[in-house]
Amino acid sequence: MSFEGVYEWFLEQGKYVLFSVAIVVALVCAFKRAWIALLGSVVALAFLGIFVADPEAILSLSDFFKEKLSIGD
Repeated sequence: MSFEGVYEWFLEQGKYVLFSVAIVVALVCAFKRAWIALLGSVVALAFLGIFVADPEAILSLSDFFKEKLSIGD
């Protein structure tokens, strides 16, 4: 029995939730004219979106930092 289908379903739902949150936060910040908060939330949600869209990206990111900082040699 494989949980691949369940995993893909949760991944898809996570994308929908993240996109919905991004739209709501953008609308609220734009309504309040809080441009710095809008920019910060867009950057933060984009960073989170990378890991929701491609969970393996966190492994390549950790390898990149390990190589640059010479950790774990």
